[in-house]
Amino acid sequence: VVHIDYVNGDGTMTRDRPVEPMALARTRHHWHLLGWCRLREGPRWFRTDRVMRAHLTHEVAPPRDLGATFGEPPDDARPIELG
Repeated sequence: VVHIDYVNGDGTMTRDRPVEPMALARTRHHWHLLGWCRLREGPRWFRTDRVMRAHLTHEVAPPRDLGATFGEPPDDARPIELG
């Protein structure tokens, strides 16, 4: 679980927002963190350029099905391997 300070499109900042990260995705112009937002109790896309601070906790998020949560990725989506 990561806690983020996030500025939304209106310029409002939410501090220490708990998010269960699930994936990174790139749209035409921006990178996004896809995750389960505990504050809003649902899936959210967070633009990475709007994350002002991120703090990784020691808490392990419960497993969630990415496809069931966000829908299936487009046909041209490519996985990124780290490590």
